[in-house]
Amino acid sequence: LFRMLVYLSAPYSSVPDKDHLYQSVMRTSGLYMIRNQGARVVSPLFCVPALPLVPEMGSDYNFWGDYSRELLQKCEKVIVLKYSGWNESTGVKDEIATALAANIPVEYLELSDYQQ
Repeated sequence: LFRMLVYLSAPYSSVPDKDHLYQSVMRTSGLYMIRNQGARVVSPLFCVPALPLVPEMGSDYNFWGDYSRELLQKCEKVIVLKYSGWNESTGVKDEIATALAANIPVEYLELSDYQQ
């Protein structure tokens, strides 16, 4: 079975409703893997539940940037969840630029296509 590691990018710092964002990220990840057999979705956003437990980690891209770029560069594809503010997000812009510089394909996902 073909397996592909896929990095999910979405805004975080500027999003007011973190719970809705997290639910959207998890739903999109699950549905993407079901719709694309063999895809394994990864994202720093999966760490969101740990943030209140370890506030020293920080929640902005200054803290998560290096982690995000390192994880992304191990992936074969990047999917960008077009969540509100995605096109203005410093982190999303950097992740897209990192992917393109490494010749990693970028796919843009409409949030509405991953809501049930």
